[in-house]
Amino acid sequence: MKKNILQLISGDDHVVLPSSDGSRLICNAGCTFPFGINTNFVAWGINKPGIATQETLIRVHKIIGNCDLLDIFEALSGKWSQKWLSQNQVIDFCEIFLPDWIKRAAGRGVFALIKKDENKPIDESRPKDNMSVVYMHLHPDGLRTHADYLECDDIWDGEYLDLLVISPQILSTQTKNILRLVYGDYPIILPISDGSRLICQAADIFKACITTRFVAWGLNKPGVRVPEIIVQVHEVVDDAKFVDIFEALPGTWNQKFLSQNQVVDFCEILPECLRQIGYSTFFLIKRNESELIDENKPADNLFVVHVIVVSNGLFVHATHLENYNVRNGKYRYHVVSPRLSDFSA
Repeated sequence: MKKNILQLISGDDHVVLPSSDGSRLICNAGCTFPFGINTNFVAWGINKPGIATQETLIRVHKIIGNCDLLDIFEALSGKWSQKWLSQNQVIDFCEIFLPDWIKRAAGRGVFALIKKDENKPIDESRPKDNMSVVYMHLHPDGLRTHADYLECDDIWDGEYLDLLVISPQILSTQTKNILRLVYGDYPIILPISDGSRLICQAADIFKACITTRFVAWGLNKPGVRVPEIIVQVHEVVDDAKFVDIFEALPGTWNQKFLSQNQVVDFCEILPECLRQIGYSTFFLIKRNESELIDENKPADNLFVVHVIVVSNGLFVHATHLENYNVRNGKYRYHVVSPRLSDFSA
């Protein structure tokens, strides 16, 4: 990480962007940016339909050194594929949080990293191919915005200009003595999925058995389209109930689950990451993927999926999140979840 460029100012503040369907594009957001939207968004093709995103924690940094745009975003921890926000999220931030943060930090403007095409992955060796920088400036007459190349070599004077940077919140994967990371040092990527694959119908993947609970408990509702996602795998190293295990993961409850389509894809694409020799791998799923999780009552819409490798294939089962049984840490059960980041920052 380049030093003395960014200073984290959001600290412990809970800056949360709501889930979004990707329908809001900056080039069409004249009400949000009444003072102007430059033509680069259309000219450079940054006007393609967006993708749905889950509720996301945001961090805010202040630029404190002289740097170009590439320096700024290289200074953020994580992979390039973890540093961007959707256009819908940028607009939401501007409407919900930007005026307050400009006032609190005496800032003049805010940078964010966006994809040119949100449906395409980022090449970690050539991020500029599908990434642009968006700058939002609060003018007395309202917000204005423009897009820039990630590799634009203009130097920004952080000490003089009082500029901010927003990015997805980076949370620590060091959990409370219950979990230990076993797969996550390199990106484990699940592809975009349309929500059509349900566990109760995936007999070609779960050849040993699919228990009847998926139908009996209503875990057979149509899924939703989800973007490409990086996941991580922990092992359970101490005795704990399910609610304790999943509480030990970073993030809110709305950030800990996978869609059923993603669970099926994981088991099909990455069977070597499942716990072997008859012990479970746990996933958290929603009963209804179209509804948000109540952070105060997560068990209303969250269930635990067990996948077990047995001699004749994969066995899959469902359990209530609030099941009172204690899982024995000596069996090193695996837990699969979205990866929020590698490091705290």
